[in-house]
This record gives sequence, structure tokens and C-alpha cells, in this order.
Amino acid sequence: RPVGDVDVRRRIGYLPEHVALYPELRVEEYLRYRATIKGVPATALRSRLAAILERCAITEVRRQLIGRLSKGYRQRVALADCLIGEPKILILDEPTIGLAPHQIRQTRELITTLGKTTTILLSTHILPEVEMLCHKVTIIDRGRIIAVDTPHNLRTRLAGAESVHVELQGDARTVEQALAHLRGVPGLKTQVRVPLE
Repeated sequence: RPVGDVDVRRRIGYLPEHVALYPELRVEEYLRYRATIKGVPATALRSRLAAILERCAITEVRRQLIGRLSKGYRQRVALADCLIGEPKILILDEPTIGLAPHQIRQTRELITTLGKTTTILLSTHILPEVEMLCHKVTIIDRGRIIAVDTPHNLRTRLAGAESVHVELQGDARTVEQALAHLRGVPGLKTQVRVPLE
């Protein structure tokens, strides 16, 4: 049968950078509510909820009010919300921004585990995170796709590049002196562009 809009939405889990949760609800209460909305059968709800709480490392806070949780725990509750409907695709927007170092490590480990069974689209500006977690990278600049490749191939291409063109604005002498002190810059060729009146 044809797949409708609602069916498509059920197959996608989305974690925005700025998570909107209900601060007055307790963690378990919120996830039960979200599971009901996402059509999780009542017969599967208890076991699914227990598995998600364990997987996202939030079992210990399941009876706490969401509004009293740290940012790290709120992020994990939001991730649990994404996973409760067992989506086929996960879209994660800056999932580790603002987290403590140990929470970043735990979140990255969870994403790696999820990636074995789920398609994950990860949006991030943290390049080491891209190298750790991604098999394929798309670089977008001002709405245009400028590169698509594996992290390894992109790194190799950049390392082997004969020259890099950079356009900077400012005092020419100051810019030139700053660039001359950069490590790994064997030569420098500058061209001053005079702005039109």
C-alpha cells in the first residue's frame, strides 16, 4: 500500500538542537505520553519503555520532573523520545552541544550503537565528531553542497591540495603577517582587491 505522510513521520525520529520538553512532567510519564502519540501498542509499552530508559541511561531519573534535570539528562530524554517509536531514520541536530565531556562520550557511544541498525543523519559543526561517527559526509556552505565523500577521502584531498584559496577582509599587511606565521603554510601569494566606490 502507498505510504502516507503520517506513516513517513512515524519512521523518522528527530532531535533538534534546542529541545522542547514538558518540564512539569516526570521522565517516565512524558515518555509514556509520547509513546502513545507515536502509536506504540499498549502490550509493548512497558518493555519498550524499560529498554529505552536503559539504552539512554536515564533509568535513575525516570521519576524526576524534567524541569529539574540537567541539560545532559534533558538531551537524553529527548533522544529517548526519538527512539521510543523505533524509527528507521534518526535526524540529530548538534546532539552533543552543551553537554559535559562524559555525557558527550556516552552520547557518541549511543549514536555509534544506534548506527548499526538505524540510518542516522547527523548535523554538526564539530569535525572530530564527524570523523568519529560518520561514514559519509556532506559539506554545505550557504545552502550549497560543496563536497560529498567519506571523512578519510575528504581529509586526504585537503592534505594533498596544492593550494588553498582564502578570501579575507581587513588590512592587507596585518592579514599577510598573520598568515605567514601559520604552521604548514610553505608559501603565500596575496592579491589585494580594492573595493569599488
